[in-house]
Amino acid sequence: MTIKPYKYKKTKKKKQRDELMERLVPTDDAKPLTGFIADLKASPEEERLARAFRASNIGFAFQYEVAVLTSRPGEEKIIDFVVGLLQQPVEVYGRIGHESDSDKSRDRIREIMINEVMRREGRPLLEVVWYYDLTDQAHADAVVQERFGG
Repeated sequence: MTIKPYKYKKTKKKKQRDELMERLVPTDDAKPLTGFIADLKASPEEERLARAFRASNIGFAFQYEVAVLTSRPGEEKIIDFVVGLLQQPVEVYGRIGHESDSDKSRDRIREIMINEVMRREGRPLLEVVWYYDLTDQAHADAVVQERFGG
């Protein structure tokens, strides 16, 4: 009789998004948004930020997994972007899920866990970009210029 090692179930975490609201928000973008970045579902704000990184020739990885101390196998924290040569972690905070006191507490704990991993690896700390800074492509381009030197 052979004993097989226990395998943890892999669960996919879904980001909380109000897709109806995303469709109803008017946009002044010249090129219509697709809702995807490299075949992965993305919010309009995430897609605008990705376009701004590309326009500034700043490399990035989208939906980057980080294993924090409390992560079980297959349940890593997902960072929206890891940007540039320094691998700057960037999180886009949307309209929903980041405004109430309990949401802010949860976000703060998550940021602390991710920043601990970043410190250990010698990388920069998590940068947060709010949805209201990414209302259209011009704003997203300005954010990249100001914060990431694009």
